[in-house]
Amino acid sequence: MKKATKRRPASSRSAEATQPTSEGNVMGRRLAFAIWPTALLALLAAWTWQKQQAGDVPVLQWAPDKPLAAFLGARTRPVVLRNSLVTSWPALARWDFAYLAKSSRKSLQGLFHHTGPVFGPFYDEKRPLHGRHRIRRPDASYETNATLPLARLAVTFAPGNEPSEYWAFSGSLRDIDKALEKEVDLRELLSLYPQHSSVNLWLSMEGGVTPCHFDGFHNMYVQIAGVKRFLLLPPDSHASREFYPFLHPSYAQCRNRLADSPSGHVMEVTLQPGDLLYLPPFWLHEAVGLSPSISLNVWTGINDSQRMERILGMQIPGFRGGSPSATSPAGALSPETLSVSMAARFQLGSLLVLDVAKKLYNSTALVVSLFHSRFQFLKDSEALPPCPRHLCSSVAAWLRRNEAAPPALAAAGGAYAQRVAEELQAMQTENSIWFFNFIEAVALQAAGAPEHAGWMVECLAL
Repeated sequence: MKKATKRRPASSRSAEATQPTSEGNVMGRRLAFAIWPTALLALLAAWTWQKQQAGDVPVLQWAPDKPLAAFLGARTRPVVLRNSLVTSWPALARWDFAYLAKSSRKSLQGLFHHTGPVFGPFYDEKRPLHGRHRIRRPDASYETNATLPLARLAVTFAPGNEPSEYWAFSGSLRDIDKALEKEVDLRELLSLYPQHSSVNLWLSMEGGVTPCHFDGFHNMYVQIAGVKRFLLLPPDSHASREFYPFLHPSYAQCRNRLADSPSGHVMEVTLQPGDLLYLPPFWLHEAVGLSPSISLNVWTGINDSQRMERILGMQIPGFRGGSPSATSPAGALSPETLSVSMAARFQLGSLLVLDVAKKLYNSTALVVSLFHSRFQFLKDSEALPPCPRHLCSSVAAWLRRNEAAPPALAAAGGAYAQRVAEELQAMQTENSIWFFNFIEAVALQAAGAPEHAGWMVECLAL
C-alpha cells in the first residue's frame, strides 16, 4: 500500500500557513515601534519567503477540459488543482458512505481496524527481513483484514463520533461495487504510464491517520467527499526522518510522525471535495481525516523504477555466493563475496556525483549515512543480531591487502560499475535513495541471509 497513506493514510493535508518565528515577531514589534517603513517592508518580504518555503502548497485554478497529467508529471513539487476534470465526475455528486453501502455486496472486507486512530506503519510480509531474528510488525495491535457489514458502513464512519475503535479502508473500487468505476473517468490520470498504474479507494474516519511515508510513484490524489489534511516534506529531508531499510517489511515508512516535526518545517494542505493533489515521487506525506473522508488516487510508475529493476538484474562480476553467519570463521568471507559488497563503496561511489543538501558525499560517507539512518536503530533495539567482531576486522584487513582487485575482476567490475552508474545518473528523482537501496541489495547478496545484510552495511560504514 505504500503508498499514499500512512499517518497520512488515505492521505490528509492541511493548507495552513506557517507562522513567523517568535524571534520574527519580536523583531516586527521593535521595527513597528521604531516606525521604519523600509525595514517593515523587508520584514514582510522575509516572512512571505519563509511562508512560501515552509508552508504553502500552490493551489491552481484549472479547467475541466484542460489536460493535466503531463503538466503534473513534469513537476518536482506538490500542487493542488481546483476546477479540474475531476469536478465533472458523477462520483463528486453521489458518493457518500450511505451511497457506497447500497452495493449488492453484504460486507466489505480488507479493512483496517484499530483501537487508535493511527494506521501504520505499513508492513509487507513479502520483504526479505520479515520474520528474521526479531523483526516484527512495529504496531501489531490492529487488524489488517477486518470485515464490516455494509449496512453498518454509514453509521461506523459517521461524523462527530467519539469512537472507541477506528476503521479505515484502502483497496479497489471493485471491492465495493464494480459499477463505481463508471462514475470516475480515470483516462487522463492514467495517461502518463497506463501499463504501470494502479487505482486505490480510501475510506477514513474523522481523525484517522495514515502516518509518514513516501511512494516511489507519481501520486494523483482526488478528494471526493469530506476534508483531509496532508503534511509534506521534500525528498531531501529523508536523511533526518529515520526510515526503515529497503529490506525491511516497513520500507519507505517513517519511524516518526510528521505531525511531531518542529513548526514551520512541514508543508501543509487541506483538501476539499473536488481538489486534486499531486505528490511527486519520494515526497514524504502524512494524512489525517478532518471529517469522514472518501478519496481516490492513481499511482503511476516512473522510468526510474524500471532503471532500478535493470540495475538489480545485472550479474555482479566475481560473485559466487557465500553465506557468512555468526558462527562462520573469518576465512569464510571470500574475496569474491567481499568484492560484491565493496562494489557500491569503491567502484560506484567514485563514479556517482550526488548532490545531497549541496554537499558532495563520497561513497564512504553515503554508506555511513545509510547505516545510521536505516540500520542503527535496528541494531540498538536488538531487532537484528549483533555483528560478529571478527567480521568487520576481516573486511578491513581484506581491504588493506586488496585495494586493487585482480585485473580480470577489476575490468569486469569497472564495466559493471559504469553501467550501474549510468543508470543511476540518468534518474530524475532523488538518486541517493536509489543508491541506498542498491547498497542494501548488494549487501543482501554478499551476506546471504537477510538478517546479516545489516552486518555488511555496518562493516562498510566503519
